Amino acid sequence: MKKELYVTNPPMSNTNQESAQEMISDKELLSQFKRLEAIPNEPKKIVKEMIEAFLLKTECNKS
Repeated sequence: MKKELYVTNPPMSNTNQESAQEMISDKELLSQFKRLEAIPNEPKKIVKEMIEAFLLKTECNKS
């Protein structure tokens, strides 16, 4: 079963950015997510699919 992940997110407000900074303790990862916000939607969609695939694989391997 293929899980589809298509999410469109509006640009983050200052409050949302502050929340993200509080939730993501890995500063390098947070920096990468901020940089991803600036890329076009099509490549961004591919990155999201790759992240989702990696997470699913990791979760399945735990079982």
